[in-house]
Amino acid sequence: MITSQRSFQITRLRELRAAATAREVWAAVNNDTFFALTAYVRSFTGITLHGGDEDPGALKACVQTLDALEEVVAWMNKSNLVQVATKGIAGGVTYKAAEQVWDDTFANYPNKGPLLNAIKRQFLSWVSGLDDDRSGPSKLIEYAPMALSG
Repeated sequence: MITSQRSFQITRLRELRAAATAREVWAAVNNDTFFALTAYVRSFTGITLHGGDEDPGALKACVQTLDALEEVVAWMNKSNLVQVATKGIAGGVTYKAAEQVWDDTFANYPNKGPLLNAIKRQFLSWVSGLDDDRSGPSKLIEYAPMALSG
């Protein structure tokens, strides 16, 4: 695997993790990011977030979904999807080629389901240029320069 100066990251993860209520989750991010999170929470847990008065399990559903998203993003970063994304930004990858790398990456992934399928559709659309108005696969998962540690 070739190293890259970029990686997949969850937008505003620290702020999302610090939220003590579902309302604070909404306040931690902009509307587009919140709506992306809402779609992920719904596909992973079945709970629909509204941004106001929430189901009593809404915060727990957000936490569980963020846990699952972190796992997916970790798999993405340890795979050739990083190189596919770099080529995609330059306009050098087809939908079919990207899909093959995705399928190979997640062939042995233990938690397949609607959440992984949603991320896959978004990734393929973004990396192949069908939806190029984002900095990553979704408003919640971005492909950005790696944070410097130290």
